[in-house]
Parts: sequence; structure tokens; C-alpha cells
Amino acid sequence: MLTPAPAGATRRGDALLPHERITGLYEDNAAAWAEARGGEMWEQAWVDKLIAGLAPGAAILDIGCGNGLPIAGYLAGQIADDQVDRATEELARRGLVA
Repeated sequence: MLTPAPAGATRRGDALLPHERITGLYEDNAAAWAEARGGEMWEQAWVDKLIAGLAPGAAILDIGCGNGLPIAGYLAGQIADDQVDRATEELARRGLVA
């Protein structure tokens, strides 16, 4: 099944080019990945070590794949609520979340 082409996409015949299909591939497989990944935070020791080495006020950018659980959820619990609010507002300002 082909993923619908985004606006301005370039096609090679009837097929989307690989870089045009990536969003659809992630969306098509998100539920299976989340189920296979599970909710256990087996990376917690590593993440805690990373956090401990950060300077006060340091920023963290989680660019992992998936639904953000459990790592992004864990990180969100480690930072001040005002930082989460500012990030949410910025994402909304950029039109990336409703």
C-alpha cells in the first residue's frame, strides 16, 4: 500500500520515493512498536546518569522514535512544569500541536 504523497512530493512512476514514505511507515507501525517496546523503563539507570551530568538549566532534546513512553514521560517528570508549559506553547506557536 502506498502512503499518500505530501504536497509537492516527487514521484518516480507511481511509487513514492523512500524519503517521502517515512512518515507513513512510522504511522503504520507505531502501535506495533509501542506494544513490542513495552512500558518498562529499562533505560532508567542510563537516563539518570545522563541527567546527573547535566548543568543546571540544561535542555534535553528527545528525538527518539515512538510515542514518547516511557523515556520522554520520565524526562518530563524530571523537569519543572513551567519548562513543559513553555515547550507546549512553543510547539503550538509553530503549529506542531493543537
